[in-house]
Amino acid sequence: MRKIIILGILVCVIRGSSIAQERGAFIILKKPQVYSLFNRYEQPLSNDEKRLFVFNTPLRIVHKKTLLGDGISPALQGALMDKSFFLLLDEKGRLVGDEKRTYCRQFSNCRIIRDTMQVVKKNAVRLYTRYPSQGKMLSIQKGESVVPIFKYKNSYFVYYYKKGKIIYGWYTPTQRAAWKTVTSIEQEDYTLSEELLQKIRRQIEETNKLYDQYFSHFTGTTGLQKSVPQWQVSVLDNSLRCSLSKPYNSSGQLESSSQYLVQSLENIVLGKPFSVSNRGGVILIEPKRSNR
Repeated sequence: MRKIIILGILVCVIRGSSIAQERGAFIILKKPQVYSLFNRYEQPLSNDEKRLFVFNTPLRIVHKKTLLGDGISPALQGALMDKSFFLLLDEKGRLVGDEKRTYCRQFSNCRIIRDTMQVVKKNAVRLYTRYPSQGKMLSIQKGESVVPIFKYKNSYFVYYYKKGKIIYGWYTPTQRAAWKTVTSIEQEDYTLSEELLQKIRRQIEETNKLYDQYFSHFTGTTGLQKSVPQWQVSVLDNSLRCSLSKPYNSSGQLESSSQYLVQSLENIVLGKPFSVSNRGGVILIEPKRSNR
């Protein structure tokens, strides 16, 4: 029994150490719109994706320099909200589109933080646009919550919601116990809302209509009869399953169009705690696994 207890303590210590030691590098984009940004498919950002890139957006650096699919174009690969994005680089390794040298800085050896903090002292937490306490300042009111993304030296880079908009900034503690750890600002809602369901269903219906049009044209042109592929939607608890009709679910004939559908669905759930996966004829929309 004593050995089991000691082993349990060791496991907790090891887990605690691994969390404490999780580190990464970030690049802060003051004006993301000036850069040549591409999504995970190496395509220009959709309108939904563009909305993620606000003033001072932080990208966690995955690869400082990699090549796009053409095997020629160099790019920085980063991550934002569990999504991959690419920043095009020039031949000198500088970000393309930044001819005016907009303020942009990289921070290395940052400690990743996943907690949500609540301000407990009046006028004690002030966010600044530049590290560590420079630029414009915003004071966070007592009782409000902020989410630290990472810690660099003695300063925290956090985000905060104000009137429905996300604001990023730097906070350097000057008082003890100015904030405290709480559960999530808003507990992540893993329920598929009716609004989200309707958006997904509309996208599926549009895809099915396109199939109808294409195969009607095919039949009219060739005189050959082929079954029209259709996606069927079924809700399973807090998940949603989209199944492609036979024989297309296993033939691989619609792999490209299925991937475009996946991309459209990813844009719909962007910023929500859901992931989209394509498992060959079946697309699953389900809650993301916890990062904790």
